[in-house]
Amino acid sequence: VDLAYTPMIHAEPFAADENYRRTFFDAWEAAQLGGIKDADRPLIAQLGGDDPQTMLRAARLLEPYVDAIDINFGCPTEDAKRGGQKSHSPRCRRFGAYLLPDVPLVERIVGTLAAGLRRVPVTAKIRLREHRAATLEVAGAIEQAGAVALCVHGRTANQRPKYAARDPSGASGLAPSWAGITDVRRAVGIPVIANGGIETMADALRCLEETGCAAVMSAEALLE
Repeated sequence: VDLAYTPMIHAEPFAADENYRRTFFDAWEAAQLGGIKDADRPLIAQLGGDDPQTMLRAARLLEPYVDAIDINFGCPTEDAKRGGQKSHSPRCRRFGAYLLPDVPLVERIVGTLAAGLRRVPVTAKIRLREHRAATLEVAGAIEQAGAVALCVHGRTANQRPKYAARDPSGASGLAPSWAGITDVRRAVGIPVIANGGIETMADALRCLEETGCAAVMSAEALLE
């Protein structure tokens, strides 16, 4: 494992509520213990939200303790569709993959953080859109706004199997489309990380070979 990500942090309560900050990222405790362990670095904080300035405030609180800020445009859950935990995020309408249709907003969020952070770079994670052109449009906007890397999950927001079918090279069914990820990798000039269908080392090596991506990300398989 060469990169570690935090669980997704809701930007609005993180920016406003110290108790929430301590729940999701207790930087103060980490400082008392001598800082974040080297084994967990590079550590990337993953943020979700829909307001650029709120997300920037949250990112600035995280900035001294992490190595990059990742913006979550990939979460497909009902929580993301509704805007998160309403008791914590009353003003957040939606986040994650449900922001992808609003390309200007995606670009503003990335651009605001890229311009407003001084110590760490900004990355982003997306899912494929229903149409190739829409995927490439949002990927290009994220690159132009200042992201230094992009992770692409090879399914759309409507494709949410717990485990993918064992045919990751094709786009049919619920299997991740590595071909769709390859399209993004060819279209942008920043490193692309492939995600989806990575359960074993063999999967990782095959994905790297088929997509030409700079890296792969595994999520559920690492938690089993």
